[in-house]
Amino acid sequence: MDERARELIAEARYELDSPKSIDGLGLHVRTYNILRINGISTLSDLTSRSEEDLLALENFGPACLGDVQKELSYYGLKLARQGDPTPVPSSLFQARVAALEVALRAYRSALRSGEGESEQLRDLARAALGNKEAA
Repeated sequence: MDERARELIAEARYELDSPKSIDGLGLHVRTYNILRINGISTLSDLTSRSEEDLLALENFGPACLGDVQKELSYYGLKLARQGDPTPVPSSLFQARVAALEVALRAYRSALRSGEGESEQLRDLARAALGNKEAA
């Protein structure tokens, strides 16, 4: 398996283990503290809020919003849209979708490099889908 496929597998594993708490997002201290003070402590809490909701928080400005959006985008997550009647998928679901996309890129990279399908890639896909049989 080529080096790029290995990197993509490592990235997919990281995506599967993405933080459910905002603690692991890497937010600036100011942003993190404002969110925690306002009872936003999980990815689900955060992704259920819109930009307008967050900007309404005391001392939460455009710089904090940019910080949140940047960190969420790393995990393939977004904030809710104001007035959108469509429910936002759970953070876990979104993280699994992101992991599957990375696993697919790793699989394609392995095929292009002539490695073919590997047990490691199959296990990664099973884990991304939440299959309990995955290693």
